[in-house]
Amino acid sequence: MEDEQNDGVRPPKAPQADIEALEQQYPVAKVYLKACDYSDASNYQKAGAGRQAKILLESGGSIEEANKILDNWLPEGAIWD
Repeated sequence: MEDEQNDGVRPPKAPQADIEALEQQYPVAKVYLKACDYSDASNYQKAGAGRQAKILLESGGSIEEANKILDNWLPEGAIWD
């Protein structure tokens, strides 16, 4: 079955949200969700960066610092790999 929630009588409606507008309205949520995705990564360094960014945001840290952690998770030696 493609959609378990679709019983055929009352099919679910597609969400009508504008994702880009929501990202602009809630920038911390955007970065936090990205950090959650990173924390579930199979690479331990990427997962660690995601956990660090989540902790930073939960403790009131800035979005810029969290983005910096997420964007720079690769070690120095892996840049040319």
